[in-house]
Amino acid sequence: MADQGLIDGKLFVKKVWQTLSTDLVPVLSGLKILLTAKRDQHRSLADFLEKHALQRPENVALKDHQQQLTWRQFNSKANQVAHFFQAKGLKKGDIVALMMENRVEVLIHVAGLAKLGVVVSMINTSQRGDVLKHSLDVAPVTSIIVGSELVAAIQAIEPSLEESVQNNIFEVADSAAGESAGSFTYPDLQAAVADQPVMNLPVTRTLQLKDTLYLVFTSGTTGLPKASRMSHHRFFRAMGGIGLASFRLRTSDVLYTPLPLYHNNALTLAFGAVLGSGATLAIGRKFSASRFWQEIADFHATAFVYIGELCRYLMAQPVSDLERQHHVRVILGNGLRPDIWMEFKQRFGIERINEFYGSSEGNMMFSNLFNMNRTAGMYPLSYKVARYDVEKGELVRNAKGVCENVKRGETGLLLMPVSDRVPFDGYTDKKASSGKMLKGLFKSGDRYIDTGDLVMQQGFGHIAFVDRLGDTFRWKGENVATGEVEAALLKHEAIEHAIVYGVAVPHADGKAGMAAISLKEGADNPSTQDLASYMRDALPPYAVPLFIRMQGDQAVTSTFKYQKYKLKEEGWHDVNADEVYLLEGGADRYKSLTPQLSEQLSAGELRL
Repeated sequence: MADQGLIDGKLFVKKVWQTLSTDLVPVLSGLKILLTAKRDQHRSLADFLEKHALQRPENVALKDHQQQLTWRQFNSKANQVAHFFQAKGLKKGDIVALMMENRVEVLIHVAGLAKLGVVVSMINTSQRGDVLKHSLDVAPVTSIIVGSELVAAIQAIEPSLEESVQNNIFEVADSAAGESAGSFTYPDLQAAVADQPVMNLPVTRTLQLKDTLYLVFTSGTTGLPKASRMSHHRFFRAMGGIGLASFRLRTSDVLYTPLPLYHNNALTLAFGAVLGSGATLAIGRKFSASRFWQEIADFHATAFVYIGELCRYLMAQPVSDLERQHHVRVILGNGLRPDIWMEFKQRFGIERINEFYGSSEGNMMFSNLFNMNRTAGMYPLSYKVARYDVEKGELVRNAKGVCENVKRGETGLLLMPVSDRVPFDGYTDKKASSGKMLKGLFKSGDRYIDTGDLVMQQGFGHIAFVDRLGDTFRWKGENVATGEVEAALLKHEAIEHAIVYGVAVPHADGKAGMAAISLKEGADNPSTQDLASYMRDALPPYAVPLFIRMQGDQAVTSTFKYQKYKLKEEGWHDVNADEVYLLEGGADRYKSLTPQLSEQLSAGELRL
């Protein structure tokens, strides 16, 4: 790939040949599932679980630090859960909330409820109070399964729950803590299912791919979390297109996930890849940068899943022997920044980076099928990258009123076509789902989902993520991609976190850049002159942030996402006790934004 991010044609052809000459069977197997899965087919997640229980019953399916389960044991325990809840009267379409930290029991209950067609609402384990209550209400649940480690969170909101739900809360002991049978707040679910049958259920054969499998919540970076639907159909397509065709695990592989199982990277992609291939899933309790490579060694992992921030945290760790003494050959995830891609690959000796692009509510996924560098990969079906006017906030239409695709090397808005073959499951909130739908863009009657993402068309079917549409802003007649500015700031030796966003300034067109910065522990506070000089050297003039907001720490979600919307709302004038600095036009350093400077800024008296 060339430096500007375009795909080199000769290298692409070479990579395609290398991949197909060694991995043709998994590629074809995965693409077959992706392309032939139909929503009305009588199939489900259980098909693969039951197949492995028959074909490789004694192979290890799941393991954490306390236990491991073979495919036979996994299927048997899932069946016991299904039989128990079937006897309780649960049926297809009912919703059960599952709130539990990472351990094998999470997947036992997901699989067991899935065999009934019961929808599992995957609750973020960090949610508390009103946010937790919102997640239980937005998709009304009939029952709650909670790990002993999180009972206090449910107890705190229990009085506000419907009585029928209060009477159907079940607890699953935390094997890591070694609770005794007498310490339960709610009925012991493991004891209750222990005498249930272990055979497969006939009702499972009635399920269809269009049925909802589980709900995954958005991270809440733009407000209260929204519940997105994951159907068996979408799960199959992700398993086929990414898990099998692109990731290509072998039955001997051990895939390690330190990411939470309520997150799609772990639940849909990691679990899906293992379910499709018959490999082993090793479940880490929580991500720890300092212990990461030790966990890889302990689990004998040959692959792991990531998100971009995880990679940056690993890069920030001191060099250790363990980071090269491993057997990891392939990793799967999204958000690895192009500026650290090659350094990450070389430092840790990673042979293949399977970056992908997708979203919880989306209907398609791009994947780095052929191991190219600095790309979110390709998608085998049709899609559009349409020309977009950031300043006007709208798609560009030609004289005939038709939208246009961008050319290779250009950036535009990624649009996902919607059809019977590629449907849109969306959110549980129908209004939120309909708000994503656009019609009549390229021809009468066509339908597309607005991803809200700006991507570069790299050529040969590949894209590179550029920025979230709401994050990109326009200043001095230029589009500023916040991701590029953040990447530049994070290269400064003293900066630990950097969040960049646009803020309105009186008497100025567009939005000015503002960066909320946290420093590394023990780092010397850089001078305002040093910051100004560094940014001007690293960025084009229009992209240099006018405002710097110094923060002690950054609020992040449990999947390391920043809550940027709050910072945008606060702007440069409502910053609590944080120190804010301003870079005036022509100045060689940032100045503290005093009340006097704020008045001058509001009056339009300062040169920017």
